[in-house]
Amino acid sequence: MTFNNNTKSSERDFFSGEYQFTGKHGEYVKQLTDTLVEKGTYEKEIKIFAFNHKIYTVAPMIGYLYKRKAAREVSDHGPKISEGQVIRYADRAQEVMKLILLLDNEYEPNEQKRIDKAFRYFCEDENDFKLFEDYMRGGIEVLYENIISDETDPFKITENLIDFMAEFQEMFNDRVGKDDIFNLCEQFKKGAEAKGHQVKIVRIMEQNIGFCRACDGCMRNGGTCVLKDDMAEILKMFQKADVLVLATPVYFYGISAQMKTFIDRTYPIWQHLGKKEVYYIISAGLGEDIIERSLGDLNGFVEHLEEYKIAGKIYAANVMDAGLVKNQSVFQKAYDMGYAI
Repeated sequence: MTFNNNTKSSERDFFSGEYQFTGKHGEYVKQLTDTLVEKGTYEKEIKIFAFNHKIYTVAPMIGYLYKRKAAREVSDHGPKISEGQVIRYADRAQEVMKLILLLDNEYEPNEQKRIDKAFRYFCEDENDFKLFEDYMRGGIEVLYENIISDETDPFKITENLIDFMAEFQEMFNDRVGKDDIFNLCEQFKKGAEAKGHQVKIVRIMEQNIGFCRACDGCMRNGGTCVLKDDMAEILKMFQKADVLVLATPVYFYGISAQMKTFIDRTYPIWQHLGKKEVYYIISAGLGEDIIERSLGDLNGFVEHLEEYKIAGKIYAANVMDAGLVKNQSVFQKAYDMGYAI
């Protein structure tokens, strides 16, 4: 991987030029962005990653979490990210790089120096960007080996992707975020119950909810999904509720896979989602700006309600370790917001 412009020790130069993936990592990127199933078989073509820049922002953190680095292989060709796209998504890549610099105590054991690297002296050391790239290449290898490797059957590749996501969830996401989210929901529930409201918390991750198959079976049989799992009862509760609290951690600049699956599975009643007063409870390892731009799926879902009002939002920002929310003001805010209904 290389920049085609002259790289200097500055934020502008690290994240402003055309970017090229080289060597075997370039080949891996090609396969990770290839079309698995052409449009026509389904409404949309199916890819693992729609664009090269998605890998550019996701792979470095994959590499860091799996403790996998890889050296650059020199070659004259390979897939590229245009200068415009590098600039457009620079803030996202920078946030990932900052997070790695903050967390990697093997690279820099001194905590204050890590903080300085991530903020005060960000991009002033070329070795910091090299670390970002090494983890990116390592992350590309992890993605390729776990999802594609020598497999050519697109449906088997899709199964590999699902298995990898489940493994990732168990290894990383389950340890951080879910308990904090649940604690905030419990606080909200206590506040609402203190005012006499009946509240039911549904922990989606503990439910048997399959992925939507986009088969349109529910549209042909009166709004009943062909999948026989826990979602049917959840939809009944959903339609009876006057207040809806959507709670999720932010994982890789988006809502959790479980929340997205829940949203997808509301399709049988999408024309009858009803009138709701809506609240958000969101946690993230980075700042509120990252949370705001990660809620597209959530906002789109709420906008499909027949009538809605987003009555409150609780953002637990910069929560990288489980249990931190109990020491933040949002913990009391969650109770107060529930009590104010």
